[in-house]
Amino acid sequence: MVAAVAAACKKYGLALGLYYSLWDRSEPRYTRDFAGEYIPYMQAQLTELMDGRYGPIAELWLDGGWDKARSQWRLEELYDLVKRLQPECQIGINHTVGVDTDTAGGPDERYLPVRCRNGDPLRMFPCDFRLWDPHPCRPDDAKLYTFGGETYYLPFEMTVCSREGFSWFYSNIYEQKPLLDTEQVVHQCRDAWQAGNPVVINLPPDVRGRLVQADVEHLLEIARRLGVRRE
Repeated sequence: MVAAVAAACKKYGLALGLYYSLWDRSEPRYTRDFAGEYIPYMQAQLTELMDGRYGPIAELWLDGGWDKARSQWRLEELYDLVKRLQPECQIGINHTVGVDTDTAGGPDERYLPVRCRNGDPLRMFPCDFRLWDPHPCRPDDAKLYTFGGETYYLPFEMTVCSREGFSWFYSNIYEQKPLLDTEQVVHQCRDAWQAGNPVVINLPPDVRGRLVQADVEHLLEIARRLGVRRE
């Protein structure tokens, strides 16, 4: 499947980015022996994804880290592995900002993107950009964050669903959920771009592997209002 997506991206001149769930709830090694077996399992998967067989990888989106303490993921090793194989790949880890207590769980909502301030701590690091889906940022989004006594410049990727709620995946009730308000999304995109941040709007494929037409039309209307050129 990854090969097919990579081929489609190449055909249409798109950069390929990958989502990878740190938390694999279907893998027995995850709960049986997290430190001894699961980290090598992840490293082997990431090596396959990044070793060049699928071409250049522009972005790696890591999710699910809240289920374990930061140190248990050995993020430094994962980051170095990806950078060795794909030096230009930009890596983000969800729930990036927050006090690093090295315990499981999500960050304090004080660190939502609209509340971030320069000098705030990083709880998921090392990475190249910040994430906290599906929240927007401010036009004056803070970019300087601290970890281990050092300060790092990290832009924010605003990642939202096409429809209300956490509509990351398609289900039988998906098409019953209302689409996000177009004007609100346009406003949030402009704020993100003003702050020098990228935007991702999620459109999940249906059970046939096709995008829902209403989602496509909604996205094209957002693009039209933003003045994004269609080739």
